[in-house]
Amino acid sequence: MAQSGLDLRIAAPGLALVNSIGNLGGFVSPTLFGYLKDTTGSTNGGLYTLSAASLLAVIAARFIRGARATPSEQPLLDTSPEAHRNPEGGAQRPVVS
Repeated sequence: MAQSGLDLRIAAPGLALVNSIGNLGGFVSPTLFGYLKDTTGSTNGGLYTLSAASLLAVIAARFIRGARATPSEQPLLDTSPEAHRNPEGGAQRPVVS
């Protein structure tokens, strides 16, 4: 998920959540894989489980992307070039950062 897809109010907490889930996955995946290998005696169970988790992540990302705000809702801060055009026409207004 790109940072530009997040509202400015939730960009930092959203990226922190994604980072936290990634770190948690870095611990859980090898642990689960080793447990399934020890239990079944084969690596197939672990590979199937990791494949299923990846597939679920793709499906979840697709649904999250589809649940974005409607275009009628105005963003908190519009950073598009059209937002900085002079309403009377003419030169573009300067962007102050």
